[in-house]
Amino acid sequence: MYKMTLASLAVATAFSASNAIAAVENVDSAIRQVTLYQNQAKVERSAVIELDKGEHELVFSRLPFNLDEASLQFSAEGGKGLTVLSIDSEVRSAEQHTTALLRDLQQQIHLQQGQLQQAQDQLATVENQFSLLQLLQQGSLNGERDNSALPASHPELSFDQFKQLQKFSRTNYTELAAEKRLVAARIDEEQRKLDRLQQEYQNSGGDRGLIQRIVRVQVQAADKGKQALNLTYNVGNSGWQPQYQLDYNSDKNRLDLQYGAQIQQNSNEDWNQVKLILSSARPMDVGAAPELSPWVIDFYQPPQVQLQMAAPTAAMMRSKSMMAEEGMDMKLEQAAPQQAVIESGVVASSFEIPGTVNVMSGKEKQNVVISRNEQPASAEYAFYPEYQDQILLTVSGKNNQDYPLLGGNLRTAYDGKIIGSGYLPTLLPGEEFKQLVGEDQTVSVKVEPVKRFEESSGLINKSKVIRVETAYTLQNNRQQAVEIMVYDRIPQAANKEIVVNVAEPNLKNVTIDDNGRYQQKITLAPNAKQTVKKVFTVQYPQDKQIEGL
Repeated sequence: MYKMTLASLAVATAFSASNAIAAVENVDSAIRQVTLYQNQAKVERSAVIELDKGEHELVFSRLPFNLDEASLQFSAEGGKGLTVLSIDSEVRSAEQHTTALLRDLQQQIHLQQGQLQQAQDQLATVENQFSLLQLLQQGSLNGERDNSALPASHPELSFDQFKQLQKFSRTNYTELAAEKRLVAARIDEEQRKLDRLQQEYQNSGGDRGLIQRIVRVQVQAADKGKQALNLTYNVGNSGWQPQYQLDYNSDKNRLDLQYGAQIQQNSNEDWNQVKLILSSARPMDVGAAPELSPWVIDFYQPPQVQLQMAAPTAAMMRSKSMMAEEGMDMKLEQAAPQQAVIESGVVASSFEIPGTVNVMSGKEKQNVVISRNEQPASAEYAFYPEYQDQILLTVSGKNNQDYPLLGGNLRTAYDGKIIGSGYLPTLLPGEEFKQLVGEDQTVSVKVEPVKRFEESSGLINKSKVIRVETAYTLQNNRQQAVEIMVYDRIPQAANKEIVVNVAEPNLKNVTIDDNGRYQQKITLAPNAKQTVKKVFTVQYPQDKQIEGL
């Protein structure tokens, strides 16, 4: 009875120990959703697995080695309870790349190495033929019979046979030399192709792409059943940048503002058929609030010099200065607060791209459309005489969306034709903007030479008068009338002894500010032209000089 009890106990202990060993389950997961920020991405993987009751080790393999371990999150949904015991990860070397780009480059390198080897074999064949030709020449001329190069009964060469041998050698040598040059050139070309592929392979990650991460999750299943697993993590080397296209329709006087994104990722894993969400949230560094030190004002106290001490040398002064600076740096470094990264949700917006998309690691940047907004436009044709001899088209609109438009590159189009590029600043909801579209070539500008006259006046209080005349002829080459706003300026006197008088334009017909900048509206009839003039005089004492004119 005692022996039976011990045996039963041993069996029970062994059975319990076997149950305590967690069953290893390799999880075949797929990326279903990616949230892309401007400098990183949140990747969400999912899988469905059948688990027995008990403890299990779930292994997610072939993950990016540079994922943020602190961002790892695991969750499960199922009919039975699942308790997460632990989660960890480690880096391992794999036999195959996870990204299509590196796999393709690896295959191309292998094929190119074969092409290079084939060319090198061809060169070896040509060189071998050269050697055989030389042996034939030497054997024929020296009458050698050894090594079976020539038959034992081979007679001495006659003059005609010698000439035939000479012709044969020349012809074959010429052909072999030409073939050798071609093969050598081919080897050089194949080597250059191989070098380019290997360089592209290294630039795209190279063998570092074989370094992958596995994540192990220890779980306890309360009962047998299916579980829907979810694993999320953050990766760097990913992001998106806003970009815009503004199209102005001159017939309808409307603008179409397209809000898009340029996305790219180099996370060392491909995002195939994923749901893509773009987020305008930006991680920010936070820490302890700065502490202001007291600001003390006191009377100047000259440094006290101790005459009994020898004056320090320059080397000593430099040494003390360096010690003081090092001590200061050390204190600042010790006082630096620990920093954490959070997501700012004050003005953050998320944009879900319709359908599913493919974003390959290491590939060129690709563009997606976020939204489009069509609205009435307020167009203005502007002329800045002092800056260019062109008529510029500007349009005004506003952000009609309920989310901010982040600053980004802008392309402008006039009636569907791209004519300019620039930058659109960040616009809050409802904020208005005025954007330069580009040059309107239907209105031409002819610049007249600047005229400048000087004269003196006054008998007692002599003064000098300078008269300046500028003129620009605007030609409307379209079939419709057009209004042009001229933005110009007249000089302002900084001294009461300097007097500026404006002859043209009539200041009553323009809008002018306190700094002499004015706006003048010009209406040009169809196919009509008009000369815009600016005429003014500057009078000042003759015995003085002026600047700025």
